[in-house]
Amino acid sequence: MQLKNKQSLTKIDEGLQADVQMKKYQIYELPYKDLYYAIKIFKETTTQDERIGEIQASQKIKSKYIIVYVCHDEEKFEWILYEKFGDYNLQQYLQHFKLEQYHVNYIFTQIIEGYYDILQSGYYHCDLKTANVLVDSSTLQIKICDLGFANQIQQKIKSRRGSRGYFAPEFFLDGANFLNEKTEVFAMGVILYQLLTNEFPYNNQNNCQKWIQITKSNWKDFWKNKRIPQQYKEIIQNVFEMDPNKRCNINYLQNIFHF
Repeated sequence: MQLKNKQSLTKIDEGLQADVQMKKYQIYELPYKDLYYAIKIFKETTTQDERIGEIQASQKIKSKYIIVYVCHDEEKFEWILYEKFGDYNLQQYLQHFKLEQYHVNYIFTQIIEGYYDILQSGYYHCDLKTANVLVDSSTLQIKICDLGFANQIQQKIKSRRGSRGYFAPEFFLDGANFLNEKTEVFAMGVILYQLLTNEFPYNNQNNCQKWIQITKSNWKDFWKNKRIPQQYKEIIQNVFEMDPNKRCNINYLQNIFHF
């Protein structure tokens, strides 16, 4: 398939590896030509292995809570075409709207189910954050996007993947295994905290070492001046547990948040 009118695309997002752009009627031979699509155009600094890795993850991970892969550039691997979903990402949405508790539960339940489907497909997402969750503001339906860092579960990862503010404490320990389900649960805890408060747990979310202070500090002191409903405090403490062996897993969250 060929990319048509590339210069007329409208940029809707930008990341380290690629730009995401949107327009109608972009690709020849599409089955649904009256729809808008999001085209992820890789930057030159992205290696071919990284591009192929994202394409393969996008093809293999199937879920109604994951952005839908349509096709990709089969010659040079320069772009991937996805469905265009929603009108905000979750980070943007939280800047404009305050969520009621039942909205928090509804959105977070979808995120949990989407992540569970990623695990069932044999992958870790490796970059869970509010900016990688798309939202339809009319229905509050969500889809997880950006599989650029996705890593197969059976493959070891040698370097830190993710975004500042969402790294688990074990990322900073020498000789640590950088990635497993528990590190992703920690990132989901950060998302839950943002859903509840519209802010990060700490003011300086760019200083990753701040996360280590969560469990070194007294939880009673931590909750001071934080408007978290009582029923969420135990959940927050479980997902922010410093020891990954004691931290809750995805099944714990599924038992609490469900439709």
